[in-house]
Amino acid sequence: MYLQSMHVKNFRCIEEIFLELNPGLNVIVGANNSGKTAILDSLRLALGIGNYSKNIYISNDDFFVDKFGNKAQTIEIDLIFSGLFEEEKGIFIEMLKINQDGIHELQLHVRYKLESKNGIYKIRTRYWGGEKEENSISIEVMELFYFVYLEALRDAENYLKPSRGNKLGQLFVRLVPDEREQEERAKQISGSIT
Repeated sequence: MYLQSMHVKNFRCIEEIFLELNPGLNVIVGANNSGKTAILDSLRLALGIGNYSKNIYISNDDFFVDKFGNKAQTIEIDLIFSGLFEEEKGIFIEMLKINQDGIHELQLHVRYKLESKNGIYKIRTRYWGGEKEENSISIEVMELFYFVYLEALRDAENYLKPSRGNKLGQLFVRLVPDEREQEERAKQISGSIT
């Protein structure tokens, strides 16, 4: 499956945006402070709900503030995935919707709500799959949305060298889970570098 589209509302500098994506590689280009990182972080937030080792969280400062200084009280993130294999349809059954063309798509909806009581702010999180808010998703299913975030490589030589917790290593292990195949691929990669 692939991420077909995303909708983000009231997150950081983004008042509202709809993005259509293609299978394969997608590139986001824009000037500094135009919202590129906010788009990626909204995606990380939504996909990271089931990840126990989250490295990104919503704070009071993440809610959009308009030009008049009014702060939004909710953040909305909606993701639609297409191109599902039969196995994926079974795994993510509570998140499925059949679109108007009769094709299965997977929907993930996340809402963050800013609540204030006696000057203390709390952020409530709600998420569901498919069309109806009643379609709760278990943490075990959310854990199946595995991703590796490769941040900007300001010091590529240092970030890409082999080390414990190396992001490229994490991605490699996820994409090639079989240990014997990992060894074979690692030899191929090493041979092509030298």
